[in-house]
Parts: sequence; structure tokens; C-alpha cells
Amino acid sequence: MKRPDAKNGLDAVTPLTPAQWESFLERHDMIWEVLPARWAHGAFIGNGRLGAMIHLDDAAPANRLAWEVGRSDVYDPRLLGTGNQRYARRLPIGQFQLSPVGKIMAGTIRVNLWNAEATGAIRTDRGEIRWRSWVQRNDEAIAIEWEATDGERASRFVWRPHPALDPFNALYPNPEYVPNPPGRKATVGSVHSWIQPLAEGGDLATAWCESAEDSRRLLFVSVGYQIPQGGASDEAGGNIRRAMARGVATLTEAHRTWWHEYYPASFVSLPDTRLEGFYWIQLYKMASATRPDAPVLDLCGPWLKKDTPWPATWWNLNVQVAYWLHLTANQLFLGESLLNTMDRNHANLIANAPAEYRADSAFLGNPTGPDMRNSRFTATDRGIFEGPEKIVPELNCLPWLCHNYFWQYRYSMNDALLSRLLPLLRRAINLLLHLLKEDQNGRLHFPETYSAEYGPAPDACQDLAIMRWGCRTLLWSCERLGISDPLIPRWQEVLARLVDYPQDDTGLMIGRGMPMTVSHRHFSHLMAIYPFYEINPEISGGAELIRKSVRHWLTVPIVKLEQEFAGFTWCMAAAMAALVGDGDDALHHLLYFLDAHVLPNAMYAESHQTCAPTIETPLMACRSVQDMLLQSWGDRIRVFPAVPDVWADVVFYQFRTEGAFLVSAARKGGETRWVQVTSLAGEPCRIQTGLRGPIWTDGPEGLAVTPLGNATIEINLAKGQTVLLFSGNERPDLTMAPVNPQPDQLNAYGLKKNYRAPFIYQPV
Repeated sequence: MKRPDAKNGLDAVTPLTPAQWESFLERHDMIWEVLPARWAHGAFIGNGRLGAMIHLDDAAPANRLAWEVGRSDVYDPRLLGTGNQRYARRLPIGQFQLSPVGKIMAGTIRVNLWNAEATGAIRTDRGEIRWRSWVQRNDEAIAIEWEATDGERASRFVWRPHPALDPFNALYPNPEYVPNPPGRKATVGSVHSWIQPLAEGGDLATAWCESAEDSRRLLFVSVGYQIPQGGASDEAGGNIRRAMARGVATLTEAHRTWWHEYYPASFVSLPDTRLEGFYWIQLYKMASATRPDAPVLDLCGPWLKKDTPWPATWWNLNVQVAYWLHLTANQLFLGESLLNTMDRNHANLIANAPAEYRADSAFLGNPTGPDMRNSRFTATDRGIFEGPEKIVPELNCLPWLCHNYFWQYRYSMNDALLSRLLPLLRRAINLLLHLLKEDQNGRLHFPETYSAEYGPAPDACQDLAIMRWGCRTLLWSCERLGISDPLIPRWQEVLARLVDYPQDDTGLMIGRGMPMTVSHRHFSHLMAIYPFYEINPEISGGAELIRKSVRHWLTVPIVKLEQEFAGFTWCMAAAMAALVGDGDDALHHLLYFLDAHVLPNAMYAESHQTCAPTIETPLMACRSVQDMLLQSWGDRIRVFPAVPDVWADVVFYQFRTEGAFLVSAARKGGETRWVQVTSLAGEPCRIQTGLRGPIWTDGPEGLAVTPLGNATIEINLAKGQTVLLFSGNERPDLTMAPVNPQPDQLNAYGLKKNYRAPFIYQPV
């Protein structure tokens, strides 16, 4: 209903000004009160493909500050390893080390989120060095400016190349491993290069050029990578010369302009200042780690640790959960690196399938390099296909990846994306269709397949969920696009006859005849709940089944080290708690994750590994935060569906939903005060507002609001139209402003003088 005092023309939500943005993000800048002695505690900068991790060098005594250079598409193109571990591996590049004249006595670093720059100071027994560094957003160059007092005028940068060796082999040596050839130095004019040939053809090169003006000095660094033809030094050297020609002032302005336009696409402020800061650091990290022309975001991004056990792309969870945050955050361009990777590798995905099914199927093994190739058909593992070729029975990677692609479509409603996805989704589901067997009652079953990170089971809940989602989505997509596919009757038949999810008194089982009896960090058997929503609170008994299943998952005793929960366990538990409206539980799980798993720089490391961070879990945690504030699965938008009792005040601006809506809302004193919705595609708009009492609307003429029950209304909002919903006797104040911070939680990340590592990720 429109209030009598409604104005002609909608009162718009007033976003933050640039000055307010700078002040807001400043309270979450990462601050190092001491210099990080470990790679995993370093300060990171990046432009979506090229990056650096800044930390003390690992030589003893550590008296240099190192910029560990990385580029996310630098791989050894060979399939390395043996058996099921044959895949293309990332390659380390090297470090630029700031070498002072004197002995380092102290130092500090600050990562300025608003400007995407790191600044710092080093105090030695001979003087002081101050520096500023960033990775130019639209140019492939790392810039380092520094200035020294008289006693440190002779300080300099030293290039320390890493041997181009497989990081996995550094941890687990393989006597059959053949190293790449040694590198060599070259100089053309004022630009120096380190050229690293690759055994299979091509090369990578690191180029740099240093200049000086009085006490102020400047170093530009770039990395080239060319396979199989070579010529990386020309690429890297060209990047350096272009950066030098543009100059520091022009580069700085262009770099900062990009980031100042990036952040305001959406906004959120929470009463938990540490969690709020963690969220914004992850948005900084994701844009630093990927962009449309970059490879898919793997476990490392631009920040490769030279002895990481994760030098590639894992497809059974890691990639999928990394590409969730950007959707609600209204940063859809960050998902294009995944979509582009899938689009350009169709041929490889088809070639991955068993020979007898390549005519209509596609497959993705786990892990692979960026080309999505795998060589798992000669594996000795138990196979599910008869014949000379066998594959590991982990079949969910590609269909789940298609779900990410479909989400990107649903948040944009760009039918061109759906048309690109449909042929690949069809092939991914076809491979599963080949496996189904009919029992004497006409029900369709899966044979023994692999439930990720648990083990083999018939009728695995994971594969049943993927099959149901896949068939529903294929049917929906064909209807949307007006396609009459000959497989439509088959997909309908599968939905009608597929066996039910195996359950016992603890909830969902791993599979038929296989209850969950040992701890299991992966949520594979619960994927019907999240992210597929095949089991949800709106179906009969859904909420009870979800709570029971999650409770059992989190309470099964841990009897072996490898069964210990990971950080993503708690992030997913938070998302599932939010799904059923349990905001207090969701917050509890997230805070435990922050306390037990998160590194000082807001990254995350797998427990009991070499403390090598993996990029996906913190990004996933932010999706759980978003789910507490806004959900849009099914056919409706839900505003503040799972806000904890302690969060009296929360605001968010331009969060994006399925159906391509932008939603802004404010919660004050424990009550929803207003909700604003903009339709970007003209899709049906159904919304649970959370407003109490009569709902007033302010929007275009002719707007109709229809109650649907269950606290849901439908609004006939056309493409490009905006409506404001509120209750109460006064028009709300629509000025966006951050929630008052907790003073003791400001700048919570970085490395503090009194830091003590949580037990969970101490390396063994």
C-alpha cells in the first residue's frame, strides 16, 4: 500500500561518499606491528593475476624483506606425478629482497584496502627505510617505491630466483621427476631479466628496472609467460617499459581509480567489527586474485608458496566455494574467470570422458591444471565403468561446477550465459545417466560411487543431489530458452523414479547402507541441502532433517588426524544454520572458524599441512555471512532471514540476488526498518521483507503488491524499476552509514606483537 504522504518519485538510498568509504575501510586495514617472519603471515598485494607476498626472507638470520613474486597462470605444462596425481603444476618464480645496510631492528607494514597498496617502514641500526608498493591494476607491473635515511642510502633490492621446480615434489620427492632447465640472466638497456626455460617448450621470465631520484628510488617488476613458443622476456620487458613511460603519478591515479570504483558496488556493515573487517579483506583479496582474463582461481591465486602441497586446481570443493562471495556482493565480473575457463576447455572436458561415452558426455577429474586436462583413466583405483579404461568414481566435479555457472546466470539473468552453459551441463549429466540401474520396483539407483573425502557408497547422497538438480535445471533451461530437447522425457523420468536419499535416525547417510560413522570434514553427503536446496525448510520435515543431519555431522567423534574438521566445515555449517534461520548458530560457527583457523593476514591454512594457505575457505565464509542477511533460493527473496540476536543493527546496500535484483536494507534496534528492491531483469519479484505491521510502498505509479502468505508479498516490478518497502508512522532515513564499530576490534588483522598461533594450523 502506498502511504498518503508518498512523494512523486522514489526517495533513493544515499550511498557512502568516497571520503566515507576511505574512512570506513581504513578501520579494517591490515596492520603488522612486527615484520612477518613467515610466508603464511605476509602482506599480500595483487591485480587479479600478478601478485606479491611480502615477508622476511627465510634465510638465517632474516635480514631482508622479500617480495615473493607470483603469477597465477604460470604452470609447468607437463602432466607431473604418477598414477592419480598426474596433473600440471604451478611453478614458483622468485623474490625481490630489500637488503638494508644495517641490521633490521624493527619494522611495520600496513595494507591500505581503499587504495590497494602496502606501505611500511624498516628500522635498522644504521637508519630507516620507508616504502610503498602495489600491483598496477591494469598494467602487469609490481611497483615498489622506497626512500632511505643517510645511513641506509646504500640499501638495495636483490633478485633471488627460485628454481622452477614442482612445489609438490619439494614436499614429496619423486625420483622420476625431471627438473626444468636452469635459468639465465639477460639485460636489454636498463631492463634486466631472468629467463627460465621450460622442459616442454616455452619459458617464463621476470623483468625489472630500477631508477633513482635523490633519496627516492623506484623498482618496477613484471613477469612474462609464453608456452610453447617462448618469448616471455619480451612480454615482461614490454610491461616494464610501458609502466616507466606512464610514470608513477599516472599509474597511481589509474590504479586507485579502479579500486575506488570497485568497492562501492555493494556495502555491508555489521556490529561484529572483526567479522566485518574479515569480510572486506576477502573482497580485497578476491579482486587481487582474479579477473576475467585470468585463469580459474585455484587454491593459491597469485601467491604461490614454493613448497605448497596445493600447486594446482582442485575441483571437488575448492574452486566451487571460492566463486560464491562475488554473486551477492554484486561483483559478477569476478566470476568470469571461471566461466571463461570452462568455455575454452570444452574439448578437454569431452576428451576426459571414457571413450565409449565421449559422443554425448564430459568429465572432469580432480585435480588438474588450468586446462582442465586429467589422466585418470589409467588409474588402478576401483572403477565404475567396465572395459579397458577406468576412472576414479568421483563424478561430481563437473556437474557441481556447472552449478556455479548456473548461479552466475541466475544472478544476472543473461540468457546468453544459459545458452553457453546448457550443452556442457547436458554432457555432464549424461555421464551420470549412463550409470543408473533400475531395480525390480522400477526405481533408479547409482552403483557404488565416491562421496567426496569419505569413501565409496551406492546411491551416494551427493550424486543423488547432483542428479536431481541437474535434471531439474536442464528442464527449466530448455523451457526458458524454448528448446525441445529429445532428452526431456528422460530427465522427467529420472526425477520421477530416482531413489530417495538414504536416511537413518541421524539424518542423511553417506549412501545406501552406509551411515556416517567417522568424522568427515567435507559436506558431500549434505549437498542436497546446500548448495542445491533440494532439501530445504519449505518442504515437509525439511528443517528438522537439516538440523538433525548437520548436528550429527558436527558431533561424530574424530578418531584419526585426517578426519579432523577443516575451516570450510564450519563455514558450511554456518550456511546451513542460516538456511533454517538459526542465526545464533551460524554466528557461533563463523566465530569458531575465525578463532581456530584464520591466519593473521585473514587467510586460511589447512590443518596439519605445511601451513600453506588455501584461498577458498575465507571467501566461502563471507557467503555464509551474506546468507545470514539475504537469501534468494527457490522463488523468493528473504531479507534478514538469520540475524543473530546480538546483531541489533545491520545495514547492507545493493546486495544482488537470484533473479537479478539489487536489495538494500537496514535493521535498527533489532527490527527491520526498510527494504529497497531494484529489478535489473523484470523477473517475478516475491519477497519476505521481515517488516512488522502494515507494509508501505514507495515506487512507480501502478505498482501492485499482492500478499502470498507466509509473510511473502509479490510486487509487479518491471525491469529498471525500484520500490521502497517500510513500516511504521514515519518515512525512514535512507542514508547509508556504517554500524558503530567495536573499538577493540578495529584493524583486527595483520600481525600483532602479542600474536600466538591457534593450535589448529600449527605445522607438524
